Amino acid sequence: MTEKEFIEFLTSLASLIAEMFGDNCEVVLSGSEQKVIAIFNGHVSGREVGSPILDIAKKRIAHSADGYFINYDMRDALKKNVKSSTISTIFNGQRYALCINYDCEDISRVSRMLSTFLTTTGSLGSTPDFSDDNVIKSSLEDIVTEIGKPLSMMNKQDRLEVINRMNNLGLLKMQKSIPEIARIMGISRYTVYNYMKELDI
Repeated sequence: MTEKEFIEFLTSLASLIAEMFGDNCEVVLSGSEQKVIAIFNGHVSGREVGSPILDIAKKRIAHSADGYFINYDMRDALKKNVKSSTISTIFNGQRYALCINYDCEDISRVSRMLSTFLTTTGSLGSTPDFSDDNVIKSSLEDIVTEIGKPLSMMNKQDRLEVINRMNNLGLLKMQKSIPEIARIMGISRYTVYNYMKELDI
């Protein structure tokens, strides 16, 4: 491969990258004279063919031990949110570098909009507990409040009313509901079954 063919290959590669990633993606090919040989979407940095390469790019190329630098910040050099990657190589004793500069201003703007949109004013606190046991306990407490008498002071008729109301709510059909109801009411499960029998449940 001749040097001309090598440059043409890198130029085609630069064009492909710029076209693939759109107008915000600037791709620059520079040579050993530290000037721009080819550039696509040059509006990102305001440069054109023949322009000098940026000082930060010179440093990256000069110190590229393994040939490349990925995703470094160009904000200070270009005065806007641009991230860059540079790869350099030597061909026939001449150093060439391909630099990708991506203008992230639009992405940052969208990110801020999404952040604002997704922000909430607060939370509801702890996550509600919808377990069967908690539903039974909560419902029983509501029934006791409606009856207006604490469980410890209820007579048999009051307890029958509690069981009847719980049945109307469908709570007696819940899995393992009888032992839990008995525990909360302070009676045996057999007593609950007897109440259900009396109520023809």
